[in-house]
Amino acid sequence: MWAGAHDLGSVSNTAGPVSPNVGQSPLPISANLVPESLRISGPAADDLGPLQVAADMRNVLGIGPGTGRNGTWEQHLADLFERCEDAGIWIMRTGYVGSNTHRTLSTADFRGFAIADKLAPIVFINGRDAKAAQAFTLAHELAHIWLGASGVSNPALDRRTDGSGNIELVCNAIAAEVLVPRALLMKSWDGSRSLAANAQSLSQVFKVSRVVIARRALDCGKIGWNEYRAYFEQERRSWQVPDEPGGGDFYRNAPIKNGRRFARAVLNSAMSGQLLFQDAGNLLHMKPGTVRKFYDRSLSER
Repeated sequence: MWAGAHDLGSVSNTAGPVSPNVGQSPLPISANLVPESLRISGPAADDLGPLQVAADMRNVLGIGPGTGRNGTWEQHLADLFERCEDAGIWIMRTGYVGSNTHRTLSTADFRGFAIADKLAPIVFINGRDAKAAQAFTLAHELAHIWLGASGVSNPALDRRTDGSGNIELVCNAIAAEVLVPRALLMKSWDGSRSLAANAQSLSQVFKVSRVVIARRALDCGKIGWNEYRAYFEQERRSWQVPDEPGGGDFYRNAPIKNGRRFARAVLNSAMSGQLLFQDAGNLLHMKPGTVRKFYDRSLSER
């Protein structure tokens, strides 16, 4: 049985294992956490392993081999975000505090967090992280939601799997199976090529970071720990996203920052007169005068 907690106020990190609640086991999201649309029948949660939970997640989110893997990294992420929101999970991503672009969020502090609320499960992704790494963080945080265990995370792919039931390691295992199913990795791995060559090519196939591919190769017995650890350290330096002037398209980033469904609900309420523009601006972290422009822009892009 996995270590976990139904106490939705509890928070976990990679510093150590989560203390289990005696007599309780974590339930998958399909069992009791979210709206009826996410509930599916299945075996008891304490009989499930990472493979089964990952399969449940792929089924609920409609993720199959090749799903969303065409196009850019950002298009792939946008597809994953939309699938989550369609399933009733609130997804937010930003790389700075509020509207202050000078107060950036460091990936050294955290890469994401999950709030396993019964009515509105939330996943937040640190937008300062590399695009290729954000997909794994998303899957890791979704695993927290599935297990009913809120947490602030910095997925540690440089740690051995020790079988201790540590919630972060369990979520890593689930996330890896969601994004890079073991069967497909075993079929795709080319033993005649180097780790670096396999990682480079397969990262494009599965739309994950090269380190995730290397970790899957380790877990599947394709490489050893020392080879993996050396490759991990080599890749670590490229993870922090450098500062980019201009910050991108404000109106294109706003729905991702606030959550698409939340942003749409606030805009519709403001335009129908049910919500003051001042309040809408506060909720969306923008000036009241910008709310109407945001609404007009969102209409033109539908």
